[in-house]
Amino acid sequence: MFHLLDPEVGFTSAVIKDPQRFVGRTQLISNAMRAVNTTSSLIAVFGKRGVGKSSLMRQIQLIANGDYEIVTRAGLHHLIPERKRRYYTVFYTCDSKIENAEELLLRICTDTDSEDGLLRLVPDRGKELAEFTRSNSNDQSTDLKILK
Repeated sequence: MFHLLDPEVGFTSAVIKDPQRFVGRTQLISNAMRAVNTTSSLIAVFGKRGVGKSSLMRQIQLIANGDYEIVTRAGLHHLIPERKRRYYTVFYTCDSKIENAEELLLRICTDTDSEDGLLRLVPDRGKELAEFTRSNSNDQSTDLKILK
C-alpha cells in the first residue's frame, strides 16, 4: 500500500501524534508502559524546549487510551498487559498565558477543547462554572465549584 506523507509533519516543531512517525525513545516508552500499568503512578515529563516532550506525551496518551501501536513498534509488546487498561486523559501544556497554579487549574477546569479538555468528559447539559476562588488557608489551595 502506498501512502503520501506530508514531509513537514514529524520534521518540524509540530507535535507528533501518529505512532508511525514517532521514532526512538524506547526506554521512555518502556518506562511509560510500566507507569500506566501501575495502580498508583504519576508521569511527569520535563526538559528543554523543543526536545519532544509533547510528542512523547501524545504517545503516552495513546497508550493510556488503549492504543499500543507505539509499544509494539518499539519491540515492547511483552509489556502489554493481558487485561488492558483504558484511562480518560486530558492534555495541557503550560504556555506564556499560565503564570501560576491558579491559572493552570482554571484552564484545566474550564477548557472545552473537544479532543483534550477535561470538560469534554462531562455531559454538556447543565455544565456551568459557578465559582472560582482562592481560599485564605495556609496551604494556598484553591476552591473550585462546578454546579449543574
